[in-house]
Amino acid sequence: MSISPSSSLLNTARHSFIDNHGRTLILRGVNLAGSSKFPASQPSYQLNAFWEDAEAGGPSFLHRPFSLDDGSADTHLARLRGWGFRLIRYVVVWEALEHAGPGKYDDEFIGYTVRVLLKLREYGFRVYMDPHQDSWSRFSGGSGAPFWTFHLAGLNPRAFSVTNAAVLHCEFPHPDRPEPEKYPAMVWQTNGNRLAAATMFTLFFAGEEYAPGARVEGMNVQEYLQEHWIEAFGRLADAIAEVPELLDDCVLGWDSMNECVFPRWLRPGAGFIGLADLAAIPPTQSFKKYATPTPLEAMQLGMGANVTVANYDFGGTGCHQHGTVDVAPNGLRAWLDPSAEPEGRSKWGWQRDPQWKLGECLWAQHGVWDPSTGQLLRPDHFATHPQTGTDVNFDADFWLPYWRKFSHRLRRAHPRMISFVAPPVFHAPPQMSEDDSRGRACLTPHYYDGLTLLSKNWHIWNAHTVGLERGKVGVVAAAKLGTGGIRRGLLEQLTELKDDALGGLSSQDSGGPEYPAVIGEIGIPFDMNDGASYRGKLKGDYTKQEQALDASLNACDGVNGLGYTLWAYNPDNSHLWGDGFNGEDLSLWSIDDCRAMDFGSSQVDADGVLEDETKPLSSPGYRPRSLFELLTNGGRAVRAFCRPYALATVGMYKKMQFALEKPEFEYHVALDGACLRPGAEHLATEIFLPYVHFALEEDELAWDGACPPEHVQSVKDEEALSGGGRKFRLLGAKDPEEPLGLGNWKSGWARLDLQVEVSCGEVQVEGQVLSWRYAGAGGAGAGAEGRTEWDVVWIRVRKGGWREEEKRKGGILHRVKEKLLPS
Repeated sequence: MSISPSSSLLNTARHSFIDNHGRTLILRGVNLAGSSKFPASQPSYQLNAFWEDAEAGGPSFLHRPFSLDDGSADTHLARLRGWGFRLIRYVVVWEALEHAGPGKYDDEFIGYTVRVLLKLREYGFRVYMDPHQDSWSRFSGGSGAPFWTFHLAGLNPRAFSVTNAAVLHCEFPHPDRPEPEKYPAMVWQTNGNRLAAATMFTLFFAGEEYAPGARVEGMNVQEYLQEHWIEAFGRLADAIAEVPELLDDCVLGWDSMNECVFPRWLRPGAGFIGLADLAAIPPTQSFKKYATPTPLEAMQLGMGANVTVANYDFGGTGCHQHGTVDVAPNGLRAWLDPSAEPEGRSKWGWQRDPQWKLGECLWAQHGVWDPSTGQLLRPDHFATHPQTGTDVNFDADFWLPYWRKFSHRLRRAHPRMISFVAPPVFHAPPQMSEDDSRGRACLTPHYYDGLTLLSKNWHIWNAHTVGLERGKVGVVAAAKLGTGGIRRGLLEQLTELKDDALGGLSSQDSGGPEYPAVIGEIGIPFDMNDGASYRGKLKGDYTKQEQALDASLNACDGVNGLGYTLWAYNPDNSHLWGDGFNGEDLSLWSIDDCRAMDFGSSQVDADGVLEDETKPLSSPGYRPRSLFELLTNGGRAVRAFCRPYALATVGMYKKMQFALEKPEFEYHVALDGACLRPGAEHLATEIFLPYVHFALEEDELAWDGACPPEHVQSVKDEEALSGGGRKFRLLGAKDPEEPLGLGNWKSGWARLDLQVEVSCGEVQVEGQVLSWRYAGAGGAGAGAEGRTEWDVVWIRVRKGGWREEEKRKGGILHRVKEKLLPS
């Protein structure tokens, strides 16, 4: 069975996604997957064959994000669909496409990616493609670009750790004595400010301006890098376009480049571009951790000089210097030895311009500093635009020209693609013309609660980071104390990011469409409090994580109604190594959180082995035996992210609120006669209501694959509200032919049991979707001349049988776990 997302073409207008009936859509989902940043054989902590494979042009990224051949893909996708997700941000790195060398594309991986996209379509997901990178490449401590790009720039990656050009997980603290388990939390995010990634980003975006002598094959390295990046993803787009049913119906469009420019407090994506003084740590680099050289010191270290640099750490009150640290390359250089390219010809195929000397710092060759004395000659080399002499505007001067070339190539394959635009988070996006956006665009900023992410703790204080970094509020006003203050502060910050889609992307001033915003990444670390949830008395207790995640996602509700793609879902997450990437641990699901469960005929012993089968719970081919097991086993803080929201709205979104502990969901819709297109009076507003929160109590322990005795929904205890509207108890039921409505998944059933109040209209429920019809509710005066206020209708949903005096500690999920899984 296949669940097609829709045959309609989505449009981006009215600050929203709009379907062909004029309904407003909220698209929510997940990044799939963080583990796609690296090959299955080489997570970031694995040093064995790390360099050897790279230098040989491998390995392949085949079977990322999961296997299509062992049955696990169906289980993962049924789980994501059952959690209410409808949108996938699909992670692909440049290295996966062109790891063998320039112009050598991995057609097997490209074909496999198309097969995965078809599977996603089968489960009803919409997708936007994410050309992902972090700090340029996994060979500079992040992810993204192939190994050969460093040789192109004249760099020697094997010397990065020793010269502090990058901090690599698999070589920390030293390649001769690696202890990757001691890698400092989040230190990888500082790699963008170190020599390797900073050089690569500078060359990629502005090599023509700041390194005109860096030429290969008759072109500047900037052109060479950009052409190969763009064409690699263009080849993937071409392959997707060869399957017409994928375009628009499933694959909506492409992101611009993951975090090519980080927020001001990280800053690495621009490389050295815009720095006013290379002898100082940039004031915009507010996140500092571990050995932190200035740009000049980074260049000196790259040439093998021993340098004493500042040492930083991050705590609850920010970054603070803790003395200094001696970094001693002892003559080893981060620059490629001339012997690597006899007569200027590389094994990768390019011919280097003879004026570009290997083994020497590229920036020294352009007069920035003198390696013989260590003296800085041009501290402001990157501060102004060489052609205009004016201060650099990175977004307008360098990012936007790149993005235009990238979009032009992808539109050759996908003419109606939506451009998901992800410029810097903490300032407004660059102004784009309608020729740029083609009327089909979406702003995709990233937002993390920075204090929680970097400290891996949930605090009783926080800060209005967006306002602080944009200079709109001072330090005192930015401080947020207590749960209520933190939640209000997060809501305000997400509102400001959402409004960037109006102030930027050429919308209001040009009279163009008001584009929607989707938060491209949002999430929390699950190894908070030093991994306390993984052991001892707190094992399996994700209360703090639930609080933190609910606070962030609550900020996407309220007046914002934001779509988002959570970071992330990783099929191979483990407690020991997290997501397999630099110690990060943000996956919503983990094999190590799967527990033995007893469902009558489906017996699982304490080791997670099915009694009637031999497959362990962590086996790729394991399929949960019940709906409850599918939706909860292995999930972390499920109650926080598996939350109700409006999938499609007849009218305009006004506000929605979810009270997790009750649980209770309230939604307000603004109506005008203009909202409904001809024939749309029979359409419904559709609201996702998860089984996790709203299942019928008698079904909670009976999710064993059997079908319920009745297959019709019933309404009980209907009564009129004193102020108008209706109140009733609604009991949903399942169609026996589709017990879940989750694609190929057919091993469970449940019914929603709801207490519903509506201001007007009728409701019914099927599966986890409540349909609310209110034809004519806009009523008198709708669309009238001079009308300034729209009619507002509302719906309130509580758990059926809910009593005011009843205390439901932890909600349904925790209560069922207490019954089935005693400690």
